[in-house]
Parts: sequence; structure tokens; C-alpha cells
Amino acid sequence: MFFVVPSVDVANFVEKDDRYFHSLSRKKPVKHTDMRIFRLRLDKNSRGLDPKKYENKWNYFER
Repeated sequence: MFFVVPSVDVANFVEKDDRYFHSLSRKKPVKHTDMRIFRLRLDKNSRGLDPKKYENKWNYFER
């Protein structure tokens, strides 16, 4: 099983997820870094990305 996700979708997701992560209250502040992680969750809590939409979508490379 492979998930082919266009870079535009990854960038939008990572930007929103990073904003959310830094908005959470914590005891110790969190540094802002250039490192971002993209995890496509397969359960219902996928935060707006439907994994089935990207599963085995090799046709994205045919453009």
C-alpha cells in the first residue's frame, strides 16, 4: 500500500498542523524550527486528509 500525496497538499497540511502545534499551551515553550513532519493517519482522526484519496494514486506522476 502506497500513498502518493501531491506536494501542495503536504505543504498546506504541514503549515496548518504546525500552527496548531504551536498554539497548544505548554509548561515549557517550544522552539520554532524548519523541521516539519508529515504523517498521513489511516484512522478517522486524519485531521482533514482522507487517506483513501491518496492511496496508490500513481496517476499524479503522469501530468
